[in-house]
Amino acid sequence: MVFVVAGWGWTEIDGARVEWGPGDSLHLPAWAWHRSGNDGGETTRYLTFSSEPLLHTMGMAILEDAGTTDVADLPQRPAYTEHLDGDDPYARRVRRLSREQQARRGGRLHTSWDDLELRNTPRGTRTTFLLDRAIGYQASGITMAMFEIAPGRGQSMHRHPGEAWLYVVEGSGHSYLGTEPEGGEMHPWQKGDIIVVDHFLWHQHLNTDPGRTAKVVRIHMFDTLLETMRALCDPLVLFEEPPDHIRDAQARDPSTVDWPELTRPTWP
Repeated sequence: MVFVVAGWGWTEIDGARVEWGPGDSLHLPAWAWHRSGNDGGETTRYLTFSSEPLLHTMGMAILEDAGTTDVADLPQRPAYTEHLDGDDPYARRVRRLSREQQARRGGRLHTSWDDLELRNTPRGTRTTFLLDRAIGYQASGITMAMFEIAPGRGQSMHRHPGEAWLYVVEGSGHSYLGTEPEGGEMHPWQKGDIIVVDHFLWHQHLNTDPGRTAKVVRIHMFDTLLETMRALCDPLVLFEEPPDHIRDAQARDPSTVDWPELTRPTWP
Protein backbone atom coordinates (compact mmCIF):
# COMPACT_ATOMS: atom_id res chain seq x y z
CA MET A 1 0.00 0.00 0.00
CA VAL A 2 1.19 3.49 -0.86
CA PHE A 3 0.21 6.89 0.59
CA VAL A 4 1.61 9.91 -1.26
CA VAL A 5 2.94 12.66 0.99
CA ALA A 6 4.25 15.18 -1.54
CA GLY A 7 4.77 15.73 -5.25
CA TRP A 8 3.22 14.38 -8.44
CA GLY A 9 4.28 11.22 -10.23
CA TRP A 10 3.13 7.91 -11.63
CA THR A 11 3.18 4.21 -10.90
CA GLU A 12 2.94 1.48 -13.53
CA ILE A 13 1.12 -1.63 -12.27
CA ASP A 14 1.24 -4.59 -14.65
CA GLY A 15 1.55 -2.12 -17.51
CA ALA A 16 -1.30 0.17 -16.39
CA ARG A 17 -0.06 3.69 -15.57
CA VAL A 18 -1.64 5.45 -12.58
CA GLU A 19 -1.03 9.19 -12.12
CA TRP A 20 -0.96 10.35 -8.50
CA GLY A 21 -0.47 13.40 -6.28
CA PRO A 22 -0.34 14.41 -2.59
CA GLY A 23 -2.83 12.50 -0.46
CA ASP A 24 -3.52 9.81 -3.07
CA SER A 25 -3.43 6.11 -2.16
CA LEU A 26 -2.45 3.09 -4.26
CA HIS A 27 -2.61 -0.67 -3.93
CA LEU A 28 0.20 -2.79 -5.41
CA PRO A 29 -1.33 -6.29 -5.64
CA ALA A 30 0.62 -9.44 -4.84
CA TRP A 31 2.68 -10.62 -7.83
CA ALA A 32 1.98 -7.44 -9.80
CA TRP A 33 4.96 -5.90 -11.60
CA HIS A 34 5.23 -2.27 -10.56
CA ARG A 35 7.57 0.71 -10.89
CA SER A 36 7.21 4.42 -10.15
CA GLY A 37 8.55 7.58 -11.75
CA ASN A 38 8.59 11.36 -11.54
CA ASP A 39 8.53 13.31 -14.80
CA GLY A 40 8.36 16.74 -13.11
CA GLY A 41 10.79 19.02 -11.36
CA GLU A 42 9.41 18.58 -7.83
CA THR A 43 10.59 15.92 -5.39
CA THR A 44 7.99 13.27 -4.62
CA ARG A 45 7.60 11.47 -1.29
CA TYR A 46 5.41 8.55 -0.34
CA LEU A 47 4.97 5.97 2.42
CA THR A 48 4.64 2.24 1.77
CA PHE A 49 3.15 -0.45 4.01
CA SER A 50 3.14 -4.18 3.29
CA SER A 51 2.30 -7.62 4.64
CA GLU A 52 5.94 -8.73 4.31
CA PRO A 53 6.28 -9.79 7.99
CA LEU A 54 3.38 -12.20 7.47
CA LEU A 55 5.01 -13.51 4.28
CA HIS A 56 8.30 -14.02 6.16
CA THR A 57 6.45 -16.12 8.72
CA MET A 58 5.03 -18.27 5.93
CA GLY A 59 8.34 -18.51 4.05
CA MET A 60 6.91 -16.68 1.03
CA ALA A 61 8.82 -13.37 1.09
CA ILE A 62 10.60 -12.87 -2.25
CA LEU A 63 11.54 -9.88 -4.41
CA GLU A 64 12.19 -9.89 -8.15
CA ASP A 65 13.86 -6.80 -9.65
CA ALA A 66 13.48 -6.55 -13.44
CA GLY A 67 15.02 -3.10 -13.80
CA THR A 68 13.84 -1.28 -16.92
CA THR A 69 12.60 -4.37 -18.78
CA ASP A 70 9.47 -3.63 -20.80
CA VAL A 71 6.35 -5.04 -19.13
CA ALA A 72 5.53 -7.01 -22.29
CA ASP A 73 8.72 -9.02 -21.79
CA LEU A 74 8.07 -9.83 -18.13
CA PRO A 75 6.47 -13.09 -16.95
CA GLN A 76 2.81 -13.01 -16.02
CA ARG A 77 1.42 -13.61 -12.54
CA PRO A 78 1.28 -17.27 -11.43
CA ALA A 79 -1.13 -19.33 -13.51
CA TYR A 80 -4.19 -21.00 -11.99
CA THR A 81 -6.95 -23.33 -13.16
CA GLU A 82 -10.00 -21.25 -14.04
CA HIS A 83 -12.59 -24.03 -14.14
CA LEU A 84 -13.07 -27.72 -13.45
CA ASP A 85 -16.32 -29.60 -14.14
CA GLY A 86 -17.92 -31.69 -11.46
CA ASP A 87 -19.65 -31.42 -8.12
CA ASP A 88 -17.01 -33.14 -6.02
CA PRO A 89 -15.21 -31.21 -3.24
CA TYR A 90 -12.01 -30.78 -5.27
CA ALA A 91 -13.79 -29.33 -8.33
CA ARG A 92 -15.76 -26.94 -6.12
CA ARG A 93 -12.55 -25.85 -4.43
CA VAL A 94 -10.86 -25.19 -7.78
CA ARG A 95 -13.77 -22.99 -8.88
CA ARG A 96 -13.86 -21.15 -5.54
CA LEU A 97 -10.12 -20.35 -5.67
CA SER A 98 -10.51 -19.28 -9.29
CA ARG A 99 -13.24 -16.80 -8.35
CA GLU A 100 -11.05 -15.44 -5.56
CA GLN A 101 -8.10 -14.97 -7.93
CA GLN A 102 -10.28 -13.24 -10.52
CA ALA A 103 -11.55 -10.85 -7.84
CA ARG A 104 -8.05 -10.16 -6.53
CA ARG A 105 -6.69 -9.44 -10.00
CA GLY A 106 -9.55 -7.09 -10.80
CA GLY A 107 -9.52 -5.01 -7.62
CA ARG A 108 -9.25 -1.26 -7.39
CA LEU A 109 -5.76 0.30 -7.57
CA HIS A 110 -6.06 4.04 -6.83
CA THR A 111 -7.92 6.47 -4.55
CA SER A 112 -7.61 10.14 -5.48
CA TRP A 113 -7.61 12.73 -2.72
CA ASP A 114 -10.09 14.77 -4.77
CA ASP A 115 -12.67 11.97 -4.45
CA LEU A 116 -12.51 11.61 -0.65
CA GLU A 117 -15.61 12.18 1.46
CA LEU A 118 -15.13 12.16 5.23
CA ARG A 119 -18.08 11.23 7.43
CA ASN A 120 -18.72 11.68 11.14
CA THR A 121 -18.32 8.59 13.33
CA PRO A 122 -19.54 7.66 16.84
CA ARG A 123 -15.91 7.68 18.01
CA GLY A 124 -15.66 11.45 17.67
CA THR A 125 -13.88 11.91 14.36
CA ARG A 126 -14.76 12.20 10.73
CA THR A 127 -13.20 9.48 8.61
CA THR A 128 -12.96 7.79 5.22
CA PHE A 129 -11.51 4.61 3.74
CA LEU A 130 -8.41 5.02 1.58
CA LEU A 131 -7.83 1.34 0.79
CA ASP A 132 -10.31 -1.30 1.88
CA ARG A 133 -12.53 -4.06 0.50
CA ALA A 134 -15.52 -1.86 1.34
CA ILE A 135 -14.55 0.45 -1.55
CA GLY A 136 -13.46 -2.16 -4.08
CA TYR A 137 -9.89 -3.08 -3.12
CA GLN A 138 -8.63 -6.66 -2.90
CA ALA A 139 -5.63 -6.16 -0.61
CA SER A 140 -3.89 -8.99 1.23
CA GLY A 141 -5.23 -8.17 4.65
CA ILE A 142 -4.15 -4.55 5.01
CA THR A 143 -6.71 -1.78 5.27
CA MET A 144 -5.97 1.96 5.30
CA ALA A 145 -8.23 4.78 6.46
CA MET A 146 -7.85 8.44 7.38
CA PHE A 147 -9.55 10.20 10.27
CA GLU A 148 -9.70 13.87 11.24
CA ILE A 149 -9.84 15.06 14.84
CA ALA A 150 -11.45 18.39 15.69
CA PRO A 151 -9.43 21.06 17.56
CA GLY A 152 -9.06 20.20 21.23
CA ARG A 153 -10.89 16.89 20.86
CA GLY A 154 -9.97 13.20 20.70
CA GLN A 155 -10.92 9.87 19.27
CA SER A 156 -12.53 7.58 21.85
CA MET A 157 -10.41 4.90 23.51
CA HIS A 158 -10.34 1.32 22.19
CA ARG A 159 -8.05 -1.72 21.74
CA HIS A 160 -7.60 -4.71 19.41
CA PRO A 161 -5.09 -7.57 19.04
CA GLY A 162 -3.29 -6.43 15.88
CA GLU A 163 -0.87 -3.56 15.63
CA ALA A 164 -1.91 -0.19 14.22
CA TRP A 165 0.42 2.16 12.38
CA LEU A 166 -0.52 5.80 12.06
CA TYR A 167 0.99 8.59 9.98
CA VAL A 168 0.25 12.21 10.93
CA VAL A 169 -0.73 14.08 7.76
CA GLU A 170 -1.59 17.39 9.43
CA GLY A 171 -1.69 18.79 12.95
CA SER A 172 -0.26 17.92 16.35
CA GLY A 173 -1.39 16.10 19.46
CA HIS A 174 -0.66 13.08 21.59
CA SER A 175 -1.72 9.46 21.96
CA TYR A 176 -2.52 7.51 25.10
CA LEU A 177 -1.05 3.98 25.11
CA GLY A 178 -1.48 1.58 28.03
CA THR A 179 -2.32 -1.96 29.08
CA GLU A 180 -5.27 -0.51 31.02
CA PRO A 181 -7.62 2.41 30.21
CA GLU A 182 -5.88 4.42 32.95
CA GLY A 183 -2.25 4.73 34.04
CA GLY A 184 -0.62 4.50 30.60
CA GLU A 185 1.70 6.96 28.87
CA MET A 186 1.06 9.96 26.63
CA HIS A 187 3.15 10.15 23.45
CA PRO A 188 3.29 13.51 21.63
CA TRP A 189 3.17 13.69 17.82
CA GLN A 190 3.17 16.24 15.04
CA LYS A 191 2.95 16.39 11.27
CA GLY A 192 5.17 13.78 9.61
CA ASP A 193 5.43 11.49 12.67
CA ILE A 194 4.62 7.77 12.79
CA ILE A 195 2.69 6.31 15.74
CA VAL A 196 2.94 2.55 16.38
CA VAL A 197 0.25 1.03 18.60
CA ASP A 198 1.40 -2.35 19.90
CA HIS A 199 -0.82 -5.43 20.18
CA PHE A 200 -3.93 -5.09 22.37
CA LEU A 201 -2.97 -1.80 23.99
CA TRP A 202 -5.69 0.61 24.98
CA HIS A 203 -5.15 3.72 22.88
CA GLN A 204 -6.70 7.11 22.27
CA HIS A 205 -5.54 9.88 19.90
CA LEU A 206 -6.06 13.51 20.90
CA ASN A 207 -5.64 16.80 19.02
CA THR A 208 -4.01 19.37 21.30
CA ASP A 209 -4.20 22.27 18.82
CA PRO A 210 -7.09 24.58 19.82
CA GLY A 211 -7.43 26.06 16.33
CA ARG A 212 -6.71 23.37 13.72
CA THR A 213 -7.89 19.86 12.98
CA ALA A 214 -5.46 16.93 12.85
CA LYS A 215 -5.50 14.36 10.03
CA VAL A 216 -4.09 10.88 10.67
CA VAL A 217 -3.77 7.92 8.29
CA ARG A 218 -4.32 4.57 10.02
CA ILE A 219 -3.13 1.17 8.76
CA HIS A 220 -4.36 -2.18 10.15
CA MET A 221 -3.95 -5.84 9.20
CA PHE A 222 -7.58 -6.61 10.01
CA ASP A 223 -8.61 -8.86 7.14
CA THR A 224 -5.95 -11.51 7.74
CA LEU A 225 -4.63 -11.11 11.27
CA LEU A 226 -7.94 -10.63 13.03
CA GLU A 227 -9.78 -13.24 10.99
CA THR A 228 -7.07 -15.77 11.86
CA MET A 229 -7.19 -14.80 15.53
CA ARG A 230 -10.99 -15.00 15.51
CA ALA A 231 -10.76 -18.62 14.37
CA LEU A 232 -8.08 -19.46 16.94
CA CYS A 233 -9.33 -17.47 19.93
CA ASP A 234 -13.12 -17.65 19.70
CA PRO A 235 -14.98 -16.42 21.79
CA LEU A 236 -12.33 -13.86 22.82
CA VAL A 237 -13.40 -10.29 22.07
CA LEU A 238 -11.11 -8.90 19.37
CA PHE A 239 -12.19 -5.27 19.36
CA GLU A 240 -13.06 -3.51 22.58
CA GLU A 241 -14.30 -0.06 23.54
CA PRO A 242 -15.39 1.36 26.90
CA PRO A 243 -19.16 1.33 27.67
CA ASP A 244 -21.13 3.64 25.38
CA HIS A 245 -21.59 6.40 27.93
CA ILE A 246 -17.80 6.59 28.50
CA ARG A 247 -17.06 6.36 24.77
CA ASP A 248 -19.56 9.12 23.97
CA ALA A 249 -18.14 11.37 26.70
CA GLN A 250 -14.63 10.91 25.30
CA ALA A 251 -15.65 11.35 21.66
CA ARG A 252 -18.23 14.12 22.06
CA ASP A 253 -20.52 14.89 19.16
CA PRO A 254 -18.62 15.35 15.86
CA SER A 255 -21.72 16.82 14.19
CA THR A 256 -21.19 19.99 16.26
CA VAL A 257 -17.79 20.62 14.60
CA ASP A 258 -17.41 23.15 11.80
CA TRP A 259 -15.13 20.94 9.71
CA PRO A 260 -12.78 22.76 7.28
CA GLU A 261 -12.68 22.17 3.54
CA LEU A 262 -10.58 19.13 2.63
CA THR A 263 -7.38 20.24 0.86
CA ARG A 264 -4.48 18.15 -0.40
CA PRO A 265 -1.57 17.62 2.03
CA THR A 266 1.52 19.79 1.80
CA TRP A 267 5.15 19.08 2.63
CA PRO A 268 6.73 20.01 4.94
